[in-house]
Amino acid sequence: MIGPVVRITPNTLHFRNPQAFHDIFSPQNKTVKDQEFYHHLGLPDSSFRLEGEEHAARLKLMSPLLGRNHMDDIQTIVRRNVQRFCDLLQCSMGNEKPIELALGYRGLALDIINEFIFAVIPDNLRGLENEKFRNPLSMSTYYSFDWTMWLMRNFPLTCHFHDFASYLPSSLKFSYDQRNVMTELMTNLLHYNLSSPEMNDRATLIGNMTKPSSARNGKPLPESALLDEAIGVMHGGVLDISNVLPYGTFHLAQDPEAQQKLYEELKGVWKNPADPIPDHEILRNLPYLKGLVKETLRFTHGVISGMPRIVTANGAQIDGYSIPPGTIVATTSVYVHMDPTVFSNPEQFSPERWANGDPQLERSLVPFSKGRRMCPAQNISYMEISAAFAAVFRRFEVSLYETTEEDMKYKAYASIHYTGRPLRATLKPRLD
Repeated sequence: MIGPVVRITPNTLHFRNPQAFHDIFSPQNKTVKDQEFYHHLGLPDSSFRLEGEEHAARLKLMSPLLGRNHMDDIQTIVRRNVQRFCDLLQCSMGNEKPIELALGYRGLALDIINEFIFAVIPDNLRGLENEKFRNPLSMSTYYSFDWTMWLMRNFPLTCHFHDFASYLPSSLKFSYDQRNVMTELMTNLLHYNLSSPEMNDRATLIGNMTKPSSARNGKPLPESALLDEAIGVMHGGVLDISNVLPYGTFHLAQDPEAQQKLYEELKGVWKNPADPIPDHEILRNLPYLKGLVKETLRFTHGVISGMPRIVTANGAQIDGYSIPPGTIVATTSVYVHMDPTVFSNPEQFSPERWANGDPQLERSLVPFSKGRRMCPAQNISYMEISAAFAAVFRRFEVSLYETTEEDMKYKAYASIHYTGRPLRATLKPRLD
């Protein structure tokens, strides 16, 4: 029988009880990221990796884009891209072939986050370039976060040998190469914006990072910092959203009663499907849609791997244990999301469980982590997920095509990574 805390290396403790998650990420304990672990993810000059004053300075450049004053601009970006996504779905229906919904959702997430990062995105670098949803940049985000992340974590020397992939069998080499493809395409996108006269036409992350006020030690941020930040934020905006949307769609598509329930709720506030997507303030207060979003987030977990933290000089109290300074501690959101003392029948997908606004459930929903290093853009994620679910299920009746529970199984790399066939479906238009 494994206890509530296990020593997994001489200096690393892994905690099992849900309370440990809240303690590790509590501001009172002031743990910091274990840079030895995060090294395999790269991006050393991104806010994801930075600590202390450097992290605070970088977050200061991003914060104005996430504030209330900018939410209308964000909502415009979300609505425009969700509308294009649904228009492409409509076009695909004429082909009388199953639609690659999982790939489409990934393309949607990519375009929304890249419009947050960049002012100008050429069509050939858009995930929603066309109804096939197989844009190279979009696809590279899928392959560059699969087993190669496990490889580089457990065999870190592979991070330093750029020709390592040439020694792999062709079936494995393709996946490893996709990380380089993604980096090259994001570099091209960065250069395109830096040379564009439209770069400062609207507020963007790269625009803020190139202002004189963003200087570090009196010097402009180097291009390497711009690229690291762009890739880090892009991954943050794509990986989880492209897991959440297929998972929730799968569960509604296999449950006609639940799908009809959501449709009727949406129809009550969105009379004509040809009209623009309702305001987020309307969508976020629809009980069943809100429950669907939260239940899907609970099942997909956000960052699922136990991202380790180092206990700082004052030590820490974690799940009742006194942990000395310098100890590496880790746990996972899975233990919180599947806690049977909070979620009755935790393995059952049930949007209805959120109907009463139970504060204990709300406290135990941590897909964006918690504490001072939690995802700063969770409000955008909620807006994006709500709009996508609302638009798809208001405009279409969704039926699964050769997609089963087996396809929705996943492995844990950083976020979850589905191991089966990507979600496919057939769609029928909702005409009323």
